Amino acid sequence: MASVIVRWSGACEVEEKRQELLSYIRRLAELNDALWQANFPDRRPEVLRTIAAERARGLPLRHNIEDIDRDITGNIILDCDLVGAPTQLEGIMLVADQSGKNVNLPWPCVHSAHLSGVNFRLYDPRQLYPGEDRISVVFLRCPNAPFLDGRLCEAFHRIESPGLIDFAQLPKVDWCLGGPRVHLRYYLEEWFDQFLSWVKFFFIPDLCWSGWQDNSGFADLRQAFEQRQQQSGSDAAKRDIFNLLMKEFLSEAANWYGTIAALGARKDDTARDKQAT
Repeated sequence: MASVIVRWSGACEVEEKRQELLSYIRRLAELNDALWQANFPDRRPEVLRTIAAERARGLPLRHNIEDIDRDITGNIILDCDLVGAPTQLEGIMLVADQSGKNVNLPWPCVHSAHLSGVNFRLYDPRQLYPGEDRISVVFLRCPNAPFLDGRLCEAFHRIESPGLIDFAQLPKVDWCLGGPRVHLRYYLEEWFDQFLSWVKFFFIPDLCWSGWQDNSGFADLRQAFEQRQQQSGSDAAKRDIFNLLMKEFLSEAANWYGTIAALGARKDDTARDKQAT
């Protein structure tokens, strides 16, 4: 089966807009967490359990939902998918630590920033991609790089939340900030296009994402959103479309749980048949 990594980027400079969006994201995170907390029986085939366990080896446990509002300090490197055009790098310290000594960091570096938003572990009954299965709607504020203010990011810390960053190769780095991303395989791929289209239309006009295609589905969905907005007003359209997205999320999660359970049952039956013969 083919897999896809969905990446998204954009900036929301208006605090009220950010807070409104985050109120919706918290609702989604809580619904998502309810699926984890339900403790459904693990019906995965043994091969999926083995793959997931191997991929999760060495990753520290994190809360399913992280509500973030904090200042961070130290050597904070900025991945190229977050920084954007090199012409915007003026004022960013490139190879100096807080004492002014060169440390030969591979990426642009700042020493203070503020993070605010929500990061949560996506419910997936297959649990295929530990460390790549989190949704980050976290906004950055950076005193030394104001062009980054309001930009969406995902934050990795060498101890608290390293993700799949190899901090051993970055001995002088405390934090790594990059663009948000999530690893999928068929599950929720179309739903993500719809969800990100909703975010783009109502909150972050410059939002861009890439998966199989760039901004997949947005052109058609924009027309549907505009029509709904004209019929019921912006606030009602925003709310109603989001509620529909929540229902579709639950439906796909349930369908995939059933599919994985059926696959696991077939594998178990096959194993018993082989033992019987």
